Amino acid sequence: MAVLEFDAPENLDQEGNGLREAGKYHCVVLRVEENPTNKDGKMIDNAVFRASLAILDGTTPGQKDKQFDLIFFAPKMTHKDRGEMAKKKIWFFASSIGCGAITNGKMALDFAAAVGRQTCMDIEMQESKYKDAGGAEKTSHNPSLVFCNVYHVDDPRVKDWPKDSIALGLLPAGLRKTAADFDTKKQPPAAGTAKPAAQQVTSKPDVLQSPVNLDDL
Repeated sequence: MAVLEFDAPENLDQEGNGLREAGKYHCVVLRVEENPTNKDGKMIDNAVFRASLAILDGTTPGQKDKQFDLIFFAPKMTHKDRGEMAKKKIWFFASSIGCGAITNGKMALDFAAAVGRQTCMDIEMQESKYKDAGGAEKTSHNPSLVFCNVYHVDDPRVKDWPKDSIALGLLPAGLRKTAADFDTKKQPPAAGTAKPAAQQVTSKPDVLQSPVNLDDL
């Protein structure tokens, strides 16, 4: 039999490139997809967008370059908190990467320049049950945002989190902040506009290009 030759794998991690451990992470945005679908191609009920991210650094060893998805759901007035947590998760993620604005009490999102932006996230692993094709019950562990704990990379609350200094240095100066910028921003501003989006990476065609106004959902 002839000897078969292939390029060797880049690493020998048998778990693949999916995030498997909880931690406090410095992340980069790979993609933001509007109206995400499941593996069967069906739209996920009540989902506004899916954010795909990769780990740059974090408190849990061995997770650098691991990737994960987070799905953000539209606020539901029928929920016990009347959708407040869902709103906050969306706002703090969009705000942390400079893609959100609140004007006259209305929140608007524009992820056209989201690819390449960086953020800090507190991630936990949530357990869920499902049945495989053969009907056997399985357990999956999926990354999930802890409450709405997502922060701008310069937020004083994450100053001691491990971060990739080289990646931070690639962010345009217009996206960086000083500690003083956070003094009066403990709550979303009543009015304001997002900073001009400095594109670092050309967005893919299926990355959300047009602004989303949550009042239209």
